[in-house]
Amino acid sequence: MPWFLDPNVYSKLPFYMNTETWLAALKLLAAFLFARALWRRGVRGARLAGSVWVFLFGIFLTVMLSMHALVIVLLRVLNRPAGSAVFYDFRLYSLVLMAVVLVAQGIRLVRAAPRLADGVHGAAREAVRATATVIVVAAPLIPLQFFGVLLTAGSLLTLAAVAAAARTPSRSRAPAASRPVASAAVLAG
Repeated sequence: MPWFLDPNVYSKLPFYMNTETWLAALKLLAAFLFARALWRRGVRGARLAGSVWVFLFGIFLTVMLSMHALVIVLLRVLNRPAGSAVFYDFRLYSLVLMAVVLVAQGIRLVRAAPRLADGVHGAAREAVRATATVIVVAAPLIPLQFFGVLLTAGSLLTLAAVAAAARTPSRSRAPAASRPVASAAVLAG
């Protein structure tokens, strides 16, 4: 096994040399920058907090599970006897499929977060659907590993954040494309 794929190596490293520490810091930095951008646009209160949590959970899913898929594939390719073919089986397929499905939900959450902050119609529904998909995939993992507990708890917090953000009236300076526009039939009377 290559040294960089050995989990025991990372437990012995100082925190500043651990890649997971840097990835966590980058996720928090991205969430902070997103919150700052929303604050400058006039988003406040529960709408700000809810949108930032949705963004953070989306970034968490996207980055963590992209790395998960990469490590799973690299372990399979690099941790094989010399000269033998890469062994493809249902375990590899299911682990990569789970990662791809959850990365897609993370991207949906990241895309829904700014729309949720602006109060765009359908943004809360999109975030709830993505979060429900995460729960459906992660909840059955709870008896098997801590990963399922982490994703399910994060999803439940995300549902609460979406509910809080969607209930709060929007006071932000939303882009013109997201503001409701009266139809010609309504204007004609």
